[in-house]
Amino acid sequence: MSQKNVDIVRRSVEAYERGDIQAMLDSADPGLITHRAPPQPDAGTWHGPEGFLDALAGWVEGFDKFEATTEEVIDANDHQVITRSHQRALGTESRVPIEADFWLVHTIKDQKVVRLDIYASKQQALGAVGLREYGMSQENVETVLLAYDRLNSGDTDGFLQLCATGFEFHDPPALPGAGMHIGHEANRAWLAEIRKDFADLRFQPEKIIDAGGDRVVVACRTIGHGKLSGAQLDMVNYNIWTVSNGAIVSCLTYDHLPEALKAAGLPE
Repeated sequence: MSQKNVDIVRRSVEAYERGDIQAMLDSADPGLITHRAPPQPDAGTWHGPEGFLDALAGWVEGFDKFEATTEEVIDANDHQVITRSHQRALGTESRVPIEADFWLVHTIKDQKVVRLDIYASKQQALGAVGLREYGMSQENVETVLLAYDRLNSGDTDGFLQLCATGFEFHDPPALPGAGMHIGHEANRAWLAEIRKDFADLRFQPEKIIDAGGDRVVVACRTIGHGKLSGAQLDMVNYNIWTVSNGAIVSCLTYDHLPEALKAAGLPE
């Protein structure tokens, strides 16, 4: 880690934000490489200070009142610094306000910025420097909790609306006839079957465990009673939910916490 590199990058982005592009370029190497990564529509690579200016001109074209504010700085390693740039603008013709975050990887050599890589997501930027996102996405957590709410209210359609078309649910391994249910119709049929057998069925999340990235681990207590036998159902399983681009793509169920943690790549 290098505080000196962080200071170099801070001076560079501060110059950019106050509109002093020359001061920003003074902190860069003459051979500066500017790269805007896919899936951004204007992805490409530009060389030298002139290339950076061309990239910048293409980026702000079609916008008025363009502003950028650096809101996060990550000292990634001994030669790279990541910044989050919150950008605001107004469409020149549409007059529609636009706000978005972009993640920039600044590569430093001999106290100069030699490369600037621009990414649309934090995950991309972290991956580019060999890191990963360990913190849970609050949005993913909220999606999973909403899924439990809809299951408990009997809103199967609402639950499936949260799920990808190929959503996979894996039964607890200890369940007789345990299997995997793939797709909306298979999961609709499975939910109808267990609700036919059990009354007052509820899935109660008791603990959320940080698995990092797109996964959410939940200790879930399932309660209810058999409609015919009247036998009480009360058991705890461990669900690993995977959420991608806002949609639930899978839920794996384990009987024991160590098994779930191992499957999620976490220490037991």
